[in-house]
Amino acid sequence: MHFNRFDLNLLVALDALLEEKNVTRASERLFMSQPAMSGALQRLRERFNDPLLIRVGRTMELTPRATALTAPVREILLQIQNTIDTEPEFDPSTARRSFTVLMSDYVATVLVPEVIRRISSRAPGIKIQVAMLGGGAHERLETGRADLMIRALVDPKSESTLVSENLNVDELFEDDWVCVADAKHPDIGDELTLEAYTSLPHVSHDFGRRVPTLEEISHAQISLDLDIRAAAPNFSTLVFMVPGTDLLALIPRRLARTLSKNVDVRVLEPPVDFPPLNEVLIWHKRHEFDAGHCWLRDVFRETASELL
Repeated sequence: MHFNRFDLNLLVALDALLEEKNVTRASERLFMSQPAMSGALQRLRERFNDPLLIRVGRTMELTPRATALTAPVREILLQIQNTIDTEPEFDPSTARRSFTVLMSDYVATVLVPEVIRRISSRAPGIKIQVAMLGGGAHERLETGRADLMIRALVDPKSESTLVSENLNVDELFEDDWVCVADAKHPDIGDELTLEAYTSLPHVSHDFGRRVPTLEEISHAQISLDLDIRAAAPNFSTLVFMVPGTDLLALIPRRLARTLSKNVDVRVLEPPVDFPPLNEVLIWHKRHEFDAGHCWLRDVFRETASELL
């Protein structure tokens, strides 16, 4: 196999330059001297017959050719790394490896503690880095900056197009919804009526454009017009915003069961049948047959299957 005398080591430098858009930061990332990185950039410019990085004001920007190279170069390097790192067999008792898993605060609360206990007893050399979901989560899987992601699909059919064809998706577990209110809320009796639910103010979640909000879920059901007084970026915060107020919050049942033990709130059945919360496990296809990834996915599946 010939590459027309192209030094494949330059791909590593190119990947750093395309991401950092800065010679100094790219050199620091690869522990190279700045002159060496500048030399690599010059060789790349000659090879591709394109400046790749051009100065716009005080910053450097990618040329159209450089932008087109970004994803393919990253994928080539990830495939090479995955080929080198992947072992045909995986012994959890002796393996030493780190995995980054993207998830919500909800999953981190109700699922991960038991996952960590199982990993600690079976694979003491395995480290799990929990990272919160946010903008660019799917991109982190695509670019190899995360290994797994657990996220909710409120309506899997309508959201199926949000998942890239490069990613595999597997159902993990399901939960339903409950309302939480101040433990001494004066306007709520033994049960939460539809009238009270629609008339009382709410605190809602706002996770970004990929996850439907409480209002969107409600409107999809019976076109409820809710009085949203506040919003929070995660479910746990909603629970702590309720005590001492007349606010209602809609959260997953398992999280309410866990947090209500230490927060002065009441857990109530909602007067509306909301669609279930479907948590799915997502990973890039490049890791499909990686024995270590397979083992970790099985640990998450096993733990999820035993959730109460």
